[in-house]
Amino acid sequence: MRCTVCKIETSGCLKEHYKSEFHQSNSQRKIHNIPPISYDEYIKSVEERAKEEKMREERIREEKVREDRIKEELYNTESQQNNNNEFEEVDSMMEQNSNMYKEVEEINELQIDENNIHEEYSSDKNDPLLVTDGINLYLPNGKVLGNREYMKYYKQNYSVVDTKERRKYEPIRVVGKLSRYIFYNRKESLKKALQINMLKKLRPFILR
Repeated sequence: MRCTVCKIETSGCLKEHYKSEFHQSNSQRKIHNIPPISYDEYIKSVEERAKEEKMREERIREEKVREDRIKEELYNTESQQNNNNEFEEVDSMMEQNSNMYKEVEEINELQIDENNIHEEYSSDKNDPLLVTDGINLYLPNGKVLGNREYMKYYKQNYSVVDTKERRKYEPIRVVGKLSRYIFYNRKESLKKALQINMLKKLRPFILR
């Protein structure tokens, strides 16, 4: 019997032929006004589709293997341990730097020679003290140091000097924790202030 859709002669029952995928494929082609294909062409197209499907599955499998390898490297215990070691090393370096800075502060602030605190200003030398003469201590920025109890640790030259001569007394900045304080270039006064750790006590008055 002949199938008008597939345009072939069938040796068996037409009902079985109509149920076949070959006939259904040609029926779809007829709906879209496409000429039918032979049985050999249909078998060839089926094999090509099967081959493409197999290649697609292989690509999916390869991608999955690649993703699993990447995840294994990311969550590998050894790699994670190496990262943790690097973080610990950085933390240790930062802590060492912090300890070094603290040691420098302790050297600047806590090493005080108690016997020589008032050596330069002892009563035997009869040095004049600003605390007794009623003169205020003026800082380079124009502010007045109000508490005169600590003025004896600083010396100032109150003589009138011209502009050119005043340039010799450029203000200096103390490096480190004391960088907020500015003093005239009197090294002995600055050294004495550092030795007796008076800058902490002077901080409220300087920042007024």
